[in-house]
Amino acid sequence: MESKNCCELCKGALKAYPSSKKPSMQQCTVCGLVQLRLTRTEEVAWLNYYNVGQYYKECVLKGFASFDDRLAHDIELARIRMENITRFEQSGTLLDIGCGNGALLLLAKEYGFWPIGVDIDRWAVNEAQKRHPSSVSYTHLTLPTN
Repeated sequence: MESKNCCELCKGALKAYPSSKKPSMQQCTVCGLVQLRLTRTEEVAWLNYYNVGQYYKECVLKGFASFDDRLAHDIELARIRMENITRFEQSGTLLDIGCGNGALLLLAKEYGFWPIGVDIDRWAVNEAQKRHPSSVSYTHLTLPTN
């Protein structure tokens, strides 16, 4: 997926999001929408889909001893994201597309949201469901075949 230099919502100019240490987070100068700019290619996404868990295990868990260690790290990052989200919304449904280990969903539940997670990696969804089965709703997204 090629990164665009305009807002997905209003097509306004983007600037680096001030409180983010990740360069992929940007904010629209017109409407204020905070956006993650995807950098993964379509080929990587399909590889992830057809080789269950491969991308998550080889890339996402790299440098961590276990799924649980990565989850603990991601929960701390999710805390920052929830602080930003609650500046604009205090409740409601939160849809996390590409939820991975579900860290953002767990925090969203704590903050009073109704969290729903969707991911194409069945392995990551299954691991997240094992750790918090009744806390949040996870769905494995089935992609159409050509």
